[in-house]
Amino acid sequence: MKFNQLTDHAQSRMQQRAIPPLILDWLQSYGAIEHDHRGAEVHYFDHDAKRALLHKSEGRRDYPSP
Repeated sequence: MKFNQLTDHAQSRMQQRAIPPLILDWLQSYGAIEHDHRGAEVHYFDHDAKRALLHKSEGRRDYPSP
């Protein structure tokens, strides 16, 4: 599922948790994916994803700290 196709529930939870769209961009670019064996994909930041994101954002002032 692309992040531009979020369910109403997902959009509501993002709003409740104050997750900005930039985080979804990072998650899509750097995050790990696992299948839940019920047809959904679970996206998350694993250790390698966090390291890659920190490396990408080092020294750049236009990126907020992850």
